[in-house]
Amino acid sequence: MKKMKYGMTAVCLAVGMMLAVTACGGKKTESTETETQTAVTVETQTESETETEAETEAALPAGEMYSYLTGEPVSETIGNQRPYAIMINNIDVSLPQSGVSQAEMIYEAQVEGGITRLLALFQDVDNVEKIGSVRSARHNYIDFANDNDAIYVHYGWSPQAQSDISTLKVNNINGISEGDKMFWRTKDKAAPHNVATSTENIVKIAEKKNYEIYSVSKSLLNYTDKEVLLENGQTANKLTIPYSASNVAGFVYDEASKMYIRYSKGIRQKDWSTGED
Repeated sequence: MKKMKYGMTAVCLAVGMMLAVTACGGKKTESTETETQTAVTVETQTESETETEAETEAALPAGEMYSYLTGEPVSETIGNQRPYAIMINNIDVSLPQSGVSQAEMIYEAQVEGGITRLLALFQDVDNVEKIGSVRSARHNYIDFANDNDAIYVHYGWSPQAQSDISTLKVNNINGISEGDKMFWRTKDKAAPHNVATSTENIVKIAEKKNYEIYSVSKSLLNYTDKEVLLENGQTANKLTIPYSASNVAGFVYDEASKMYIRYSKGIRQKDWSTGED
């Protein structure tokens, strides 16, 4: 399966309220109009998909469907699986992250002190051997996980997140409780920024906890990999998101791949394990 690239093809960014940015539809609007134009894009896609749903589904081979996270054809087994939403560290000493280039979607939101963390969604869970560094749960990320009927994976939690996970009965995996075989510390980074896991391990834990592996809920999201042209849109070859004065994320559009390349504090971010954007 072709994966959605972190900081490129599908990234969900949260700055106070959630702002979705994807490269699937080509160039996007400037930041002053992004929220409005994104809403128009989603509305247009929904109408189009409703009108042609039967034709689109009929065009797929038997046993395939479109992933609501990527818009790409996937097997029905993968497309109906609940994703795993994994908390990923995003401060300087933790970089680079591992596994993010294989995630279908990533959310980014502030935690405290102007820093951000990532929530990486993995639905196709085959052979992602190293994901990290994994960090503690925060209450605002629970909504992102629940929006996707995801199993929330973290290493520790804030008091508010712990309370909300208990009250809302969120299916979650806390790495602190799972032992060193399922979550381990790497030797090339300092604690607490060096916790890693794998999709094989978290699937085993979910099965042991008797969590539902397949979703019975319709996702709030429904992305497409087809190009969407916005009337009166503005070219956005570069997009900057200032989470704080010291934490600025950027996306530079690559014409050849029709994807956005992710930068953090001016540094191009690549996967710890694969070297991919």
